[in-house]
Amino acid sequence: MARQLLTEIYRGALAGVQYSDYQLAKLKAGTALKLVWEKTNAFDPNAIAVYAGKVKIGYINKESTHVLHGYRKSNIKLTAKVSAFNNTNPTWSMIAVAIYCKNKKDINETL
Repeated sequence: MARQLLTEIYRGALAGVQYSDYQLAKLKAGTALKLVWEKTNAFDPNAIAVYAGKVKIGYINKESTHVLHGYRKSNIKLTAKVSAFNNTNPTWSMIAVAIYCKNKKDINETL
């Protein structure tokens, strides 16, 4: 069976962690995450919330959401995971995430 190639397209610290219940999620590097577009978000209609299970743990940096929405509009499936977690860091750098698309061909088709 062929192994599926994943290409990292984003890596960064989550925003808004200080307002979340991240402690309930039992995070560690490699934890699978879910990305949810909050088009009715009162502060930012392009906001992308990040969930670990049912717990919202933060948001993708506002300056980076336009790139991820480009993939979404092209129907490219994205996967996300915790790339680093350090609860001794300040909340704005405590949780880092990495986002991947299926393969490099998908990236080339969207540029």
